[in-house]
Amino acid sequence: MRKYLKQRFHKPDSGPELEPEFNPRPRWPRAWPLNDGCARPEIQTQQQCPLFAKLSAEIRVLLYRAALTDPSRFLHICRNRVELEPTRPAAHFWCIDMDSPYPTWQHKCYGESLELRLTQTAFCRRSITETNDKMLSLLLACRSIYSEALPILYQGNRFHFRGAPSLLAFRSSLSTMQWHAIRHIHISTVYTPEAVDVVQDRRWPPESPDKWKRMCEHLLELPKLETLSLDLILQVGPFNCPSNMLDRMVRGGLEPLSNVRAKTLEIELNVEPEKIRELLGDVKFEITVRERPYNVALYKERTQMTI
Repeated sequence: MRKYLKQRFHKPDSGPELEPEFNPRPRWPRAWPLNDGCARPEIQTQQQCPLFAKLSAEIRVLLYRAALTDPSRFLHICRNRVELEPTRPAAHFWCIDMDSPYPTWQHKCYGESLELRLTQTAFCRRSITETNDKMLSLLLACRSIYSEALPILYQGNRFHFRGAPSLLAFRSSLSTMQWHAIRHIHISTVYTPEAVDVVQDRRWPPESPDKWKRMCEHLLELPKLETLSLDLILQVGPFNCPSNMLDRMVRGGLEPLSNVRAKTLEIELNVEPEKIRELLGDVKFEITVRERPYNVALYKERTQMTI
């Protein structure tokens, strides 16, 4: 039996096994509209397609809005972890937790949880966000639909960002034309004057001062921004002088937002705003107070996540 099995399954020795040659797909340069330096290509009228031959532009716009936008909920932009690159820097998913009393960055949409590992409970987050809603499938149908519908995608949605890291990752994946088309932004984050760039380079929250400054600079670029809203948790250390802390928060956190060209600019804080209004002076944005409950069970008081 042993002799039979050896003759039946034994492969003759053909020398050392060669490793398969790896030929990665070539990385083609970005084309219009993802490349700012690329000219707009010639686009066929697609009159053979009933969508263009029988429907007016106004009706097509209504169809695009129904397929690509949902003004009643946030379109979360999630920052993927940098150590898992190469992958896309950010992904999107629709909010399923709009009624949550917690800050927006603590919505259950992000898939974070506590899991028992060995003898202790560990904070777990998903590594790469998989977007399965097929929202962008319509844009890939043809170039004519892409050119007509793409601005509607950015104009009609409320983009929510988990602080500066998510916004900067999203901005790096867009062309200037796409970025300038955005109309509605919501930012949810934690801010403290104690944060330093070296510590906060790969950790969040709270905000890194450098990333916050760069985020504000990108917001200043938006020429047609209609609404900008923030729910901001001010985190105070036990040894902070309250007046000094407020002054640093206003100068580093709120003052850079005062020149953003938005028709409506609302900032929600967890502290009384009277002193902040005095330090800011005459500004065009509205400051409200709302003490949102903090999900201490999941995020504890000062949980930091890798970005």
